[in-house]
Amino acid sequence: MPRQVIKDNAIILRRSDYSETSQVATLFTEQTGKVSALAKGAKRPKNRSFSGGIELLTEGAAVLRIPASGAMALLTEWGITETFAPLRSNLDALYSAYYLAELVDRLTEEQDPHPPVYAALRRSLGALDGPGATESVLLAFEYYLLRILGILPNLRQCVCGRAVPPRRTARFSPQSGALICGECDHRPEGQILPVGPALREGFERMRRGPVLGAAGQIPPRQAAAMSNLLRNYITCLLGRPLKTYRYLPKPGK
Repeated sequence: MPRQVIKDNAIILRRSDYSETSQVATLFTEQTGKVSALAKGAKRPKNRSFSGGIELLTEGAAVLRIPASGAMALLTEWGITETFAPLRSNLDALYSAYYLAELVDRLTEEQDPHPPVYAALRRSLGALDGPGATESVLLAFEYYLLRILGILPNLRQCVCGRAVPPRRTARFSPQSGALICGECDHRPEGQILPVGPALREGFERMRRGPVLGAAGQIPPRQAAAMSNLLRNYITCLLGRPLKTYRYLPKPGK
């Protein structure tokens, strides 16, 4: 079958052993989106086609052969251009980076390009090691990713369409992905989370943007509470929590 050859920048989201000498890697590419590919011979010593090896959370130049059928793509060349070295000496930053990688992997589809998400992921990986940056970086990326993918929860209106006054503590249904006004007949299943005026104002700031700048102005504990709301929503979207949730740093640590 004919194969499409793609040369693109990519970040390694996930990898696993395929055989004694080969690996399967999930790459998030700048122009093509997520691609799962077999890297034949990647574990062989001194293999010049895979400079630096297939390492998680590294960025590089990739050459991929994507078949016209549904068969797995082949990663034929890989050269690391960025290691995000500060992550390797900061455990909280490293776990947070693993979380971002899993988030992108789980929420995006194969070969569905999102160049703005690629740019945001790259920027976030580089910013995680900054002092006190973890909560704001995670919140900004979570919010931005959901917005770009078109699945951001509605934090301004009830599922019935009625606006909920911004200065009032509202109730949020992760399963419905919207607020609950209490004045309609909607009875959501699952948990209901209170959303106070401060959190609602924080989300409104981010809605007005720019997202990263707005998140950076939110106190760490408030940013963590906002992330908690989004993570409950993401868990409902996916049907189960991400594996990396448990390793994220505690608020204010």
